Amino acid sequence: MKALVKEYEVRLVERPMPAVPRGWVLVKVLSAAWGGLEDAIAANVVWVEPGRVLGMQGYGVVVELGVGANPRLSGKRVVVGRLPTPYGVAGYSARLWSRVYEVAPLPGTAYDGWLAEYVALPASALTDVGRADPVHAALATSLAIAWVAGRELAVAVEGERVAVVGGGPTALLAAYASRELGKEAAVYAPGGTPWVALARDLGLEVSRLSDLAEHVEPGRGLDAVFIATLDPDAAQLAAEAVGPEGTILLHPAYSYVRPPHTVKGLVKLLTSFPGGAGVTYAKRLGDDVVEKLAATVRGLGEPGAPRPKPFTVYLLEDQL
Repeated sequence: MKALVKEYEVRLVERPMPAVPRGWVLVKVLSAAWGGLEDAIAANVVWVEPGRVLGMQGYGVVVELGVGANPRLSGKRVVVGRLPTPYGVAGYSARLWSRVYEVAPLPGTAYDGWLAEYVALPASALTDVGRADPVHAALATSLAIAWVAGRELAVAVEGERVAVVGGGPTALLAAYASRELGKEAAVYAPGGTPWVALARDLGLEVSRLSDLAEHVEPGRGLDAVFIATLDPDAAQLAAEAVGPEGTILLHPAYSYVRPPHTVKGLVKLLTSFPGGAGVTYAKRLGDDVVEKLAATVRGLGEPGAPRPKPFTVYLLEDQL
């Protein structure tokens, strides 16, 4: 099969079909997305084992069940809707989040991801979304993460002083979701956001991260912050801006990436982000916003740089 792998650089290569471990399933990929996490891996900001197939999110049909996998997934069209259990992910069971929540990372980090013609994935990570628009479904994981983070800021957290740190689409869409649910979340981005048109369409004002300290009330801090950046310095500044009883929400990528150090507040890793919510969120955003979110490409190919839109969605099947 063809696959996009990270070696010293990202290359399109021929790979054997993946083995299907116990509790995992084999998925024929219909569409898959390249986004900020893949950018960070390609730029060596986030390290993965050489030869890793990239792709934290995609959409496909289950074509084979491993021993012990949920039989209800057979033939279903699925996306990643939660962090999987750590069992079967080599070398991960002793890591921090495995011990705290009994979860493992997103695909394309500690194990192979979606940017291939076939992918073996933990059944525990997958949710059935049925027939869906292949672009919407390829982005469903990121959109669901944004929706859940926005809901946490708006509903689950007490206090009005909430913020999102990050300039990528997940950060912007989380702030938008929070506002839609009744609470304004300030957005701070290291160096500003490159996706100005998307922020404008969402009606969001993006401040530079250097302005965060000026907006934090001395002795109190933020009530909550969603950290949606992989910049370690920015993540640390965000964590330090939270008050002693505040909440730090971490993007699920921090199940693999080292989280910022903090001795105050409640640290909460987002572990569940239902895929159906992501598909629904895409529909609510509308075609104009989704068009600004993603460029589409037929078939797998090595990514170009710079990318014109936040995501590149690869469509792998003519008949979806």
